Amino acid sequence: MADFQAMTKAEARAFLQHWLEEGPARLEWLRQTAATTGGPAHLDGSGTSLGPLWAWARTLLAWRDADVEPVGSGPLPAWFPNPIGIGFERFSDQTIWLVDAIARYWAQALITARPSSVQWGTGYSRVKGYIDQNCPVLLGFGDDLPPIRIIGSITSNSLEGDERDGRLEELHRSWLDIADAQIRRKS
Repeated sequence: MADFQAMTKAEARAFLQHWLEEGPARLEWLRQTAATTGGPAHLDGSGTSLGPLWAWARTLLAWRDADVEPVGSGPLPAWFPNPIGIGFERFSDQTIWLVDAIARYWAQALITARPSSVQWGTGYSRVKGYIDQNCPVLLGFGDDLPPIRIIGSITSNSLEGDERDGRLEELHRSWLDIADAQIRRKS
């Protein structure tokens, strides 16, 4: 378990580096899982691939059945559990792994769309108790963008009845608009 609030800056950078090194394998897992379970055949990292990706992923999302699958019964991402208010422990293990992989994919689509302004970093604020302190975040939006928390949130919304297949693509466009505004502000 990663205790982000207790990490030093050096520990947070080391966690981020390790997490990023896992990225290619996690994205390959996402592509293979999609290919073998009726998901989109072509995940090219573009914004337009996000709609089909989320439409497919929504069919696999599930709450945890604590009687059958206790929390911690199998391996989970290094950031889990993380007390960021989403309630990840309510998600099935497969859903947690999907959140991890989709967060990485969505972040990569944002970086690919704005490579000169969007990049990975660690969350930082002088405000005590900052929810994303030391967490992997995207920088370049004025505020930290936490992909894991964002994808966790829309996952929870989907499990609670939000049926919008285009939600991931909508978020992509919205955050690109914010990045563009930051670029204009700096120039």
